[in-house]
Amino acid sequence: MKTKIKAIITLCLAAVILIISCKKQEYSFGKIITPKDLTLSAVIEGADAANPAGAGSGNVTISLAAAEAISYKVDFGDGSSKIVGGGDVLHKYGNPGTSDYTIVVTAIGTGGVTTTATKKITVFVAFNIPEAIVKSLTKGTAQTWIIDRLTPGHVGVGPADGYTSSYYSAAPN
Repeated sequence: MKTKIKAIITLCLAAVILIISCKKQEYSFGKIITPKDLTLSAVIEGADAANPAGAGSGNVTISLAAAEAISYKVDFGDGSSKIVGGGDVLHKYGNPGTSDYTIVVTAIGTGGVTTTATKKITVFVAFNIPEAIVKSLTKGTAQTWIIDRLTPGHVGVGPADGYTSSYYSAAPN
């Protein structure tokens, strides 16, 4: 019996020594640094005095830099965004016509702290029918297209996001 009590006391003493000797590991995040001096510039391809919104390619080179930044999140203002390491970013806008976009750049520092800069630009994108579609419609030569006036709905009006003439359809003839 004394042996069992000694064994239990020894196990309890060992458990207490083990618990006391365990040191909680300390973690350190490091210094939290906010990015400073964020600069943002955008150069529209083909822009000049005659064409301030560009020549129609839709390409824009965005240059960004900041002191103490780890990475950058660039929101192009057209629904797309990208995370980059810095420098120059080339983006192609695709909405035909002249449109205004607000570019928002967020410089990310240690610990997730951020600095933000914005720039509003106006970009012209020329509408060009792809060559494959032109060849398909014309078979490589000139074609004459005729609307069959005897067909119901040969002329009509419908929603911009569809191909039906649900608002108005012309009757035959």
